[in-house]
Amino acid sequence: MTDTVDGAMKGGLGGAPAQDRARAEQRPQKLAHFAAVEPFDPDEVEAMSAQQERYYMASQWRMMWWKLKRHRLAVASGFILLVMYLSILISEFLAPYGHAFASRRFYLRAAATGSSIP
Repeated sequence: MTDTVDGAMKGGLGGAPAQDRARAEQRPQKLAHFAAVEPFDPDEVEAMSAQQERYYMASQWRMMWWKLKRHRLAVASGFILLVMYLSILISEFLAPYGHAFASRRFYLRAAATGSSIP
């Protein structure tokens, strides 16, 4: 096996020169790149819309609140939890008896059956 002019080996892994040219033609052509001579001006870049600016300037808390508001089940569950927590503040007012009240009939029933659980 000897090397050819283009570097491919005859009968080896290089393949036929016609196949190599066909593969080279199928590859995408590289784009011409250039470097700008003038310095970069950040103010020259396109301006953000009001909505984009609001998003980029928002705090982490605000972005999480926006995400939570889109999740309807989470909002409903949060509302139910809030109602339950607020009911704790007025539960003593709503209760028909004080916290030390115990009915005698439960004590009598437990004594008659020998059980301490009413």
